[in-house]
This record gives sequence, structure tokens and C-alpha cells, in this order.
Amino acid sequence: MLEGTGSGGILSSGYLRERPLSSYLDEGERAIFARSNAKRGVTRRHVDGDSERRFTPGEDYRAFVMVTDARLLFVVGDNDGDGDWSVAIDLADVEIVEHSEGLLANELALTTRSDAVWQFGCREDLSDLAAYADAASIAWLRVESHLADARELVVDAGGQREAREYDAA
Repeated sequence: MLEGTGSGGILSSGYLRERPLSSYLDEGERAIFARSNAKRGVTRRHVDGDSERRFTPGEDYRAFVMVTDARLLFVVGDNDGDGDWSVAIDLADVEIVEHSEGLLANELALTTRSDAVWQFGCREDLSDLAAYADAASIAWLRVESHLADARELVVDAGGQREAREYDAA
């Protein structure tokens, strides 16, 4: 799944038109989960329900969600005949992870800090992917919070040093 390109034929389903899914990984980044769908694609909407947009794969191509150790990526093969489309979302920007299981399809819904809701449906089980994305996003939020606290302490110490309050710094 991570290496396939080209449209599908009678005995195979296509993946992406331009480059394999693995090429979307940054150096040192590791894919944890990847799921695909052939027709539903990816939907983005605002939490208030306005401005919904669907990104669907071209004929014989697929849409993917890939969760890595740092990001969540949506990649859609040959979207609108214009080539592959992709978006990357830092796990620290994910606020809510939900998933539902249906008789014919399962759905993942992610809400980001910017109030965008990203939805991805597929026939494969999404429970492990959703659980990982939820836990990883919480961990990344904690990391960012600790970094913000550390930056504030460094700024405070710098101010105290400039004021020659060395013991306080």
C-alpha cells in the first residue's frame, strides 16, 4: 500500500497517480497506520457545518489516511483529474478523534484547532487507528505545553539576568 502508484487494471486497484504514499513521509517519520477507500475520499467541513468540501479519487485511484508518529496525512489519488491531492495535519493540532462502525463502512472524524472536521470512511476497521491518533494527539499537546512553559521560563530568566537578579534567574 505504501509503495503503489498508477491506475488499477482489471485485476488490481490503483493507488496514487504521481508518487507512492511512502514519499509523503518526512525524513525519520514512521507510518503507524494507513487505510484507504476507493470512492468516498476525504471530506472537510467547518464545525458549524458550513463550507463542506469533498476530495474524491479519480477513476481507478484511491484515497488514503495515514497516521505517523507526528502527523496525520490525507492523500487522494488523481483528485479531479488534476493529479494527487494531499494535506498534512500535525497531531498536536488534533483536538477530537471520533470513529464509528457501520454495517458496510466505518468512519473516522477528526476536529482540529482551526475548527475543521476531517472525515474519512472505509470498510476496514478504524478503531486502532483512531485510538492511536487520539493518544498521540494528547501526547503531542502535552509536549507543546511543556515547550511553551520552558520558553516562558527562559524569557523570565533572561529578564532577571538583565536586571542583575542572578539568584532569581
